[in-house]
Amino acid sequence: MLNATQLQHLTTRLHEERDRLLEQLRAFEEVDASETSQDQSGDLSKVPTHLADLGTASSTEDLELSIGTRTSAELAEIDAALERIIRTPELFGLDEETGEPIAFARLDIIPYARIGAERKASAEVELDSTR
Repeated sequence: MLNATQLQHLTTRLHEERDRLLEQLRAFEEVDASETSQDQSGDLSKVPTHLADLGTASSTEDLELSIGTRTSAELAEIDAALERIIRTPELFGLDEETGEPIAFARLDIIPYARIGAERKASAEVELDSTR
């Protein structure tokens, strides 16, 4: 079970991670906004002039979409973790399936972790063996 100091530290870490991710999303929005203003001005400098450029633009958009989706999912996990700390602080830091404590070192790195590293590693091994 986590003590009050550890819970406060993890709450701070969650807010730091949340701020970092929101900043990433804002950066994507700023890039989109600048591209839109470039389009509206009639600037053709970013229009692909070679067929190979079309594939690059598509790949870049796919990558940005993937990063945005992952960032949004991570934000949802952080918000859920903050909610758990508020509602049930006595259960925060316990593996959601086994009830075993999650190592503080793991929580310090991934403060929204829901399972212990040991169970995560064994689940990944099981997944690899089915491939």
